[in-house]
Amino acid sequence: LIFVLGRFPPRLEPDLKASAGLRRYTSDLNTGEGSVDGHQKPCALEMLNIRKAFGGLVALSNATLKVRAGSVHGLVGENGAGKSTLIKVLAGVFRPDDGQILLEGTPVTLDDPLQARDAGVAVIYQEPTLFPDLSIAENVFMGRHPIDSRTRRIQWGKLRQNVRELLTEVGLELDPRERLR
Repeated sequence: LIFVLGRFPPRLEPDLKASAGLRRYTSDLNTGEGSVDGHQKPCALEMLNIRKAFGGLVALSNATLKVRAGSVHGLVGENGAGKSTLIKVLAGVFRPDDGQILLEGTPVTLDDPLQARDAGVAVIYQEPTLFPDLSIAENVFMGRHPIDSRTRRIQWGKLRQNVRELLTEVGLELDPRERLR
């Protein structure tokens, strides 16, 4: 499970090359205090005292997650520990029963995945759904195709070029037009 935080206009991709550099991250797991390259960074995300129940089953109780800008975290635990539920709260799939979410220090309410995406939250699930009858490019940008604001049509050339650049960046020589089947 990977989640990415960053503010970017809807339907526009962030500059992935700008975030490709590795940084040294240190963190105190007890306090949540951390630094990147020796400099204190503010929390990009804070999920504070999150509670989520499904009927009588409490999936999250007083869950807190703090993520600083430039950091990488692993969310680990036994099956049923609430890892996926916590991320689905962040992604706007579930509304928390209690608690607060802050993005860059600002309280937010994420009522649905579209709202979360517009706030800069993107989640890539462990088992992604692929559409075998669509192209590589269409799968990579599913739901985020570049749209011409004047004609309201997909900008296919821009879509394929963006995917070609991403594939090259990770060392894959594939035609973005190729269907997955």
